[in-house]
Order: sequence, then structure tokens, then C-alpha cells
Amino acid sequence: MIAKHVAMRSPSRSSMADLVSYLSDDQGLHERVGDIRITNCASATLDAAVAEMLATQQLNTRAKGDRTYHLLVSFQAGEQPTPEQLQAIEQRICDALGLGEHQRVSVVHHDTDNLHIHLAINKIHPRRLTFKEPFQSYRTLARVCAKLEREFGLKADNHTPRRSTAEGRAADMEQHAGIESLMSWVRRECLADMQRVGSWAEMHEVLAAHGLRIHERGAGLSIEADDGTRVRASTVDRGLSKQSLEERLGRFQASSASHTGHPRKTYAYRPKRTRVDTTELFARYQRERDSAYETRVAELAAAKRSKDLAVENAHRVYRLHAATLRVVDGRGIDKRLLYAQASRNLKNKLREIHEDYGRQRQRIVAAHGRRAWADWLKSQATKGDAEALAALRARSEAENLHGATIRAAGQATGVGAAPDIDTVTKAGTVVYRTGSSAVRDDGQRLQVSREADKEAVRAALRLARQQYGDRITVTGSIQFKAAVVRAAVDLGLPITFTDPGLERHRQVLMQKEYPNGYPQPEPGRRAAGPRDGGLHRQRPANPASGHARRAVQPKPDARRAGAEPPPRASDRLRNLSELGVVRQRQGGQELLPGDVRGGVEHEGTQRADAVRRSIHRPGGSRGSGGRGRGVSQPPPPVARARGAVQAKPARRPPLDKTPPPQARVRPQAAPQAQRATVEKPRVAKVGTKPPPGAAVRLRPLSAVDPGQRGPVTRTPASPAAPAPAATAGWSIPGAIFSPAAYTAADKYIAERESKRARGLDVPRHTRYTAGAGPLTYAGTRTVDGQLLALLKRGDEVLVMPIDATTAQRLARTGLGTPAKVNANATISTGTGRGLSR
Repeated sequence: MIAKHVAMRSPSRSSMADLVSYLSDDQGLHERVGDIRITNCASATLDAAVAEMLATQQLNTRAKGDRTYHLLVSFQAGEQPTPEQLQAIEQRICDALGLGEHQRVSVVHHDTDNLHIHLAINKIHPRRLTFKEPFQSYRTLARVCAKLEREFGLKADNHTPRRSTAEGRAADMEQHAGIESLMSWVRRECLADMQRVGSWAEMHEVLAAHGLRIHERGAGLSIEADDGTRVRASTVDRGLSKQSLEERLGRFQASSASHTGHPRKTYAYRPKRTRVDTTELFARYQRERDSAYETRVAELAAAKRSKDLAVENAHRVYRLHAATLRVVDGRGIDKRLLYAQASRNLKNKLREIHEDYGRQRQRIVAAHGRRAWADWLKSQATKGDAEALAALRARSEAENLHGATIRAAGQATGVGAAPDIDTVTKAGTVVYRTGSSAVRDDGQRLQVSREADKEAVRAALRLARQQYGDRITVTGSIQFKAAVVRAAVDLGLPITFTDPGLERHRQVLMQKEYPNGYPQPEPGRRAAGPRDGGLHRQRPANPASGHARRAVQPKPDARRAGAEPPPRASDRLRNLSELGVVRQRQGGQELLPGDVRGGVEHEGTQRADAVRRSIHRPGGSRGSGGRGRGVSQPPPPVARARGAVQAKPARRPPLDKTPPPQARVRPQAAPQAQRATVEKPRVAKVGTKPPPGAAVRLRPLSAVDPGQRGPVTRTPASPAAPAPAATAGWSIPGAIFSPAAYTAADKYIAERESKRARGLDVPRHTRYTAGAGPLTYAGTRTVDGQLLALLKRGDEVLVMPIDATTAQRLARTGLGTPAKVNANATISTGTGRGLSR
């Protein structure tokens, strides 16, 4: 564990409001912001707490230093302390610094490989209004961190600095930017030759051969490269200090002769050497950097020209106004008031012009700013560039993920879509978003971060087999290992655990729940267990029926778990003489012979437009792959009234089985009224669906709510799934979207509003509706595979579904571009092009 004070370069730039806003901003990442805690404040929300701390700082009028203390507490990779432990560690560190009673806001971040906490502490005491500046805080932090590591069982860090300040800065540059420093290059290329020289002339020759020069600077010596980069000689090695060299070579002598010829090697701005060749990647990075620089210069120049033109127009209007006032009849105070009003209008106009110009500059710099090499690799890896991801992972030789991890080897399938990428760290760890949790992949192992729910464990197991192999190694707690084995059994993945105990446990669960193996998948479909996709469980055979056990084929849109499975003789219909009393689970209700139609054994004609395989949907009929009835007929009224089990259509017999006698001899045609037309409960439009209690009986018309009366339309095809309640009453005129698109939009709105309710700096999000006020483009999002557009109107963000083509076109549109949704459901931007949705 490492704790350090993050100091601002200028106290005037330190702002509590800006710091808290930065810490609480999720930046569009699911895994960035964790728990937020407010301490020693009377306010409960984040905005109110910031206002309270700012008011407290204003009450002290004598303090001249920085009034905000930014503290960072970072843990080693793989460590995941509990929220209670984090709170205790935070309080202990603040007490050691003498800031335990001060107001503070702490934010937990998960966007890197190391869990870390940011603390924004008010240096002004809330009651005494005194100013507290911790003295030599690095010593106090080192001492308390070492003590907390022992108490909480954390990995020990070296809290004694082993590098000088300049050496530490060079190492920080290499770590964060990924560029080799001059210090490292000199150590690698010519340090050994510099230590063997016997005179200053030889020293100058060695340095010149590498494009370097050494000269006096201040009280020491400085080594300078051809591009102007300098490093202190004592930073490269203590033996190169001025005192050490003069003791060995005599008094310092500057280079007297100019060395001819080209140096063998020269230092240049290039990536640090790793096991991956990044020559082509770095060349592409330099081209994009130069192109971004040219674009930024051109757009900034255009923005300045527009600003100057607007200023000139404002002054021209003022001069015309003043000239008009001079010729207007009037005297005294009235004319002075008119001149003052014209002057105020000019000042307000100029202020608006300069504010707009400042916002435009910020937008241009943000869009075309210069990014470091490591940041560019991170952005490219997030877009799916495998070479950039490999270069990132080559920068860190240490294993980043520890604890509850899954590692795989063997034969990888490479089939299947991976979850959405939330972010990529500078160490090359890919963070996949899976519901409320996340799965981290460092190229060797996968880790379930934060709340390890079932969906996250399943996603990690699928990714491990898909990308790495089918031999799984699990590390972590007993509970985590049991969850992984349970997920493997539920998903039906053909994997093997390297741990003999886990493998035996998996086989025991397999034999216990599926003694005859998993159901065989249909062509193009994977096999899966009953908890993956809602497939039916396999029913045991009944010895009295004379039929062997048979695996149930996977069916899409299967009913919920616990619903009544298909009959055991699903490949044919049994004669009524073979049946006893058919009962439902809910009670003893009988299906009488008189309730069954006479033509139930007749197959009928096949629909020409039906699908070729058997499809089973709740509330609908089977397709032509079953018995081919395209239109379902309602069941007999007597059977409904008595709550009997509705007979199901017969299935087509398997290809390798002989059809039963009842299916071999059938009439060629049957009257339409005698076909086996059994219908399951349907889902109709809103307002016509009967309550669950009336699903197995008919109610008198007098018992039906008058608002629900009316004819119930029955469609010949399988009924559509009911629209989610959250999307009821929401539709965009002129646009046709599936209910899933509106559901995804509502899900995103709910997620943003929940963060806004927690006090985060998130604008209000709502559904798109036509209204007054200009719209601006605020970005696109992908939720559950559905594309969404964000349109900003005033202080709120409107969310509306879009298609893939629109998303690609909007990606080329800058943020803040004026937009308009036309009457024909198209989005028009400031470029004048209509983007059809």
C-alpha cells in the first residue's frame, strides 16, 4: 500500500469543487467510480458537501497556501479490501496527518490494475477555522502505511525512497508515457565506456560518438543530446558526478575540438524496448500525432478568425448605435442613459464572444490534443487493435491479476462474441462489462472484479474457454471455486479442471443432475444446461410407459424454470384408452373424453411459409417442424371451463426412429374444423390481457372490467413477446424500433439517474420527446447490443434509439454540433446532411 500527497503546481489552481468533480466523474466508464464517502460534513449529498467545504474555506481570510489537500492511497494489484477496511484505513491515515476532524470526500476508483482511493481534504478546520499543513507528510505516510500493512495483512511495499528526485521523474515518464528517457538510454548505450575513460578528451570522444555533449551546469555536470534533452550526469550514475570525475580525470575540461563524422548512435524520442517490435506502430502513432497537430492548428486559426470577425461586428454595431444617438434629439440624463446602455450591450456581446471562443478552443484541443505513446496505445486497444494491446502488455512483465482468477490452457474455440469492452489499462488489462460487475483479462488469466455475481463468473468462464483453452485452473477462495464449478455445470461447457478435487466435484454434479449427458445441440447451436438460456430439464423415464429416456432438444423462447415440461411421449399422440387422469400441478382437474376433439390424431396440411424446424414459444403453436399447423385454433370451451390440461401438438418423429402406428396411417386430408388446434395462453395488446387467475377458465362477461372489454384479436402467427412495462406509451413518430431498443434506452436512463441520485455530477437523462429548445449532439452509447443517441437540450440529455448506419455517421460529427430531429424521424446536424435512422 502506498499513500502520497498529490500537490498542485500552483495553489491558485487548486479548487475543491474542480477536484471533487474530477474524482466523481465516471468518464463514461462502468468500472471507474466506486464508493463515495462524505466525512465530517453536515450535508448528505455531494454538491451540498462541496458547497459546505468552500464556505468553510472562505471563513479563513489569513491562510495564503493551498487550502485543499489531495491524498492518493493505492493498493497492490490483486488486493481488494472490503469497504469497512477501506474506511478504517482512510480514517487512520487522516488521523496520522492531523486531518482526522477535517471535512473530506473520498472516492474509490477501479479503472486501473490497482485499486486506489482519492481523498479531497479541506485544510481549514470546520470549527476552529485553523489552517493545517502536514509537515513532511511523506515520512508520516510511510510510517503509517507500513503499520497498516501488518495489521490488515496487505502486501508490503518499500516505503524508503531509493531514487533521487530526477531519477524518479525519469522513471515516472517511462511508466506513464512509455518513452525511453535519456537517463536509461545513456545507461544502456555508453555508461560502460564512460566509466573506462582515462582523460577528458576520451570522455568527449565517447559522448560525441553517441551524439552527446557534457558541460558544466550550475554546481554539477549535465549531459545533453542533439535534440536538446538534458540529464544530470550524477543522475545517470553517482560515479559521473563532477566531484567523482575530477578526482579521477582532473579538473573539468570542456571539449576544445569539434568532432567530425556522424555519431554511431543518437538518442531519439522512441518507445522503451520490449519483447514486441513496435516500429510500425510508433510510425503510425507519429503520423496520427502530426496530422492531429496540423488539424488543431488549422481549426484554432479558423476559430480565432471567427472570433475576431465577431468582435469587429460588435464594435461596428456599437459605432452605428453611437452615431445614431449623436443625431437624435435629446439632452441631459436621457442621452447619457442611452450611451450607457449601448456600452453595456457592447460589453455583454464581447463577453459572450470570448466565452464561446474559449469553449470552442477547449473542444478543439480535446478532440485533436497530443496524446502520449501509452495513451495512444490504450485508445487503439480499446477499439480492438490486437497489435496495440500486445504492445501494452509487453510494457509490464509482472503478473497484474491475482486473487480470484481463472486461467485456461489447451485448445481454444475462438467462437462467440465477447462482452463489451469498458476500458483498457496501461498495463494491457482489458476490462469487460458484465452487468453490475466486470471481468478483467491480462492476457494470461481472467479475474472477476468487485461483486462476483453469477453472470460475471459465467462470462469469465466462457471467455477463458473461448480465448485460451478448455483446461481450466482456478485460484481464489473456496466460495469462488464452487461458483466456477457450478457455472461450468450450468453452461454445459466441455472443459476439464486441472485441480482433481474440482474436477471430481464437477463430474459428481454432472452425474447427479444429468445422468444421460447434456442435450445435443441443434446445427449451429451450442449445447447448454438448464440454467443457460432457460432450457427444459431432462425428464426421467417412466418404466410403465415402455419408453427410454430421451434428451430434450433445445427450444428458443423456452418457458420459465418450473413450468410444466412437454409430455413424455412427445413424438406422438396417445389414444385416450392409454390415458388415466391427466392432472395439472396446481390441482386435480380432469380432461374428460368428451372434451377432446375427434380429429386430434389428424395431422392436416403443411403451411408453405412455415419454418423448417420445430419452434416452441410460450403462448404460441409449434412451427412446421412439429406438426405444421400454421394457425392455432382455440381449445374447446368445455376444456377451458374445467381448467383441463390442453393437449399439445404432436412432434415430427426423429429421423432414426420408425413412426408410431398412429402416425403411419392417417387420412390424406381432414376438415378444417377437425384439425388438432390447441392454443396456449396468448399475450394480446395492452388492456386485453386477462389476469393470471383467468388463464385456465372463461369468465362471464359481467365479471370483466368495462375498460378491458372488446374483441380480442388472435393472429395466426406466434404472438410477439409483451413489451416491457418501462416502454409502455413511448414511441417516436416516424420510427420503428423493437421493444428491446426502447428497453435499452430506459435501462441507460435508469443507470445515469441512479448515479445522479448518489450525488455524482451527471446531467438529467430522460426519454426523447419533441419539444422547444435547440438540440446538440452529445454522443452515442451501446447498451445490450442496442445503439442509442444522446441529444442535449438545455440542462438535460435526451436518449433515443438509432441504427448502426446512423451511429457510424454520428461518430464523424463533433460533440456539441447542433442537431435537429425532423418530422420524418431523421437527425439533421449542423453539416446540413440528414442522418436517417
